[in-house]
Amino acid sequence: MLRGCRVLKVISFIMAVAMLSGCTGAPAAEDNTPAEPSSNQSNEILAGLVTVWHMDEGTGNIIYDSTTSHNDGLISGASWVTGKKGYALSFNGEDNWVTVAQTFIFHQSAEATISFWINPADTTHRPVFWTRSDNDDLNRYHIFCGWDNQSLFGFDYRSADSTLHEFGEFDIPLNQWTHIAISRFGNDYSIYRNGQLINQITDNSPSVPTYEGSWFIGRRNLTETLYKGLIDEIAIYNRALSAAEVLSIYRG
Repeated sequence: MLRGCRVLKVISFIMAVAMLSGCTGAPAAEDNTPAEPSSNQSNEILAGLVTVWHMDEGTGNIIYDSTTSHNDGLISGASWVTGKKGYALSFNGEDNWVTVAQTFIFHQSAEATISFWINPADTTHRPVFWTRSDNDDLNRYHIFCGWDNQSLFGFDYRSADSTLHEFGEFDIPLNQWTHIAISRFGNDYSIYRNGQLINQITDNSPSVPTYEGSWFIGRRNLTETLYKGLIDEIAIYNRALSAAEVLSIYRG
């Protein structure tokens, strides 16, 4: 009888150890909550990407195009600062800009998208992109931030015959990062703010600029008003991105 009790105690001890081992080695219950993208997670869309400036050099006077287009930009005065992702360029609104050698995509392609992050510092009319680099105000696109002492974003183009085509304006905050994407599909333009479609406009009397040559980031043809604030992560595509793709870039 005594031996039987000892056997039972040994068996009970072994079972207890086995149960404890199973508990410590068992996987935790699965969490099906979708994960938020981390700050270093990349949702970069590659199809149709013809130019991208990550602006992560952090030093020097060149922003390098990470695609095979080698569409590098020459920095005039703008300084390197902490950006939305990695580094960004800071423009002082007085004598800072970037010159890009290759023709702006909207002049060349009936389908295109430009995507970028901006962090404007004032409400004065400031050019973000001006798509020619001489003193002429014809045959160009103008993407700008600030208007009439309001924190507004908008864009327009002036055709070769001097007709101005305007595409509306909307609010963006000062001293805060905002993602903007503008896509062109023929004569239809879609404008996105922080991944959401803000405006869709059809150009009913198209006379799209055909200028070929270099263009500016952060200034226009004249230098009395230059962009003041930060710019980061500029990407250019030779196709119109979908709303889902724009949202993915914003979330990335």
